[in-house]
Amino acid sequence: MSKRTIQSRLCLPLAAAVLMLGVSLDAAAVEPPAPELQPESTPEIFGSVHVEVRMQGVAPELAEQLRTELDTTIEQHAAAVGLTAAQTRAADCVIEVEVNTPAGAPLTTVSSVASIDGQIVGRQELETCMRCGAPELLERVLVLLPKAAGELRERVEAERSASEARRDRDPRPAAVVAPAAGERPRLGPAGYAGIGVTVAAIGTAVAGGVLLGRGEQVVGPQSGPLLTVTDYRPGGWALLGAALGGVVIGQTLLGVDLGVLAPRRASRRRAELSGIGPMFGDGLGVGVAGKF
Repeated sequence: MSKRTIQSRLCLPLAAAVLMLGVSLDAAAVEPPAPELQPESTPEIFGSVHVEVRMQGVAPELAEQLRTELDTTIEQHAAAVGLTAAQTRAADCVIEVEVNTPAGAPLTTVSSVASIDGQIVGRQELETCMRCGAPELLERVLVLLPKAAGELRERVEAERSASEARRDRDPRPAAVVAPAAGERPRLGPAGYAGIGVTVAAIGTAVAGGVLLGRGEQVVGPQSGPLLTVTDYRPGGWALLGAALGGVVIGQTLLGVDLGVLAPRRASRRRAELSGIGPMFGDGLGVGVAGKF
């Protein structure tokens, strides 16, 4: 066997081993997929905030950077504490910030006040910042935001609890339920009164018509010196006028009863009789139990 043949036989197993080792190293080098980051839950929005920054002596470039940082991030900072950023002082919470740079000094002072409905709920006294940039100043500008949000949340929850307590004490009136389709509304006292007035008016009209029909009547002999003339027409017209007014009143009562009062009666709880029986005690009586 020649030397070249021995070398070729040795190289084949060695190459296969190197190939398998490389594959295993590549497999080991593959990193598992990174877990997906779950977005943080956003607090419930319960109010609004307006941040007002006044600057004095601040370098124009730094002032512009600070305003840009505030305008681009205020929504994010406000949403993190359950608020929305407002552009006017009509917001639920107002934060006023003073940023001053003394002339020739390498420092900047920041002070702020937070108020709700005109009442101060937080105050940040004068804080000094040496050679601060816009991000560092923004942190100091918004330092009262979490505290103001907490105060506003407490007030909102207190008002909500008070509203629920009032609603429990004063339940809402029952909704007016109209009669179902095809169901005839029942008459109430006003409806019956309207029918009664209308019937009386019709009777009055009949009486007025009778008087008008009688006209003038002469009592006594035609050739006698004394004649009695009775004119029934004025009384007839008066009765007809009264009858017309009675019809209008009766129909009005009937319309109000069927159109307004009947749906309200239908929505009310009906009286339920649960028991009746004799009562014995100081005297004899009858007891009635039920829901009214």
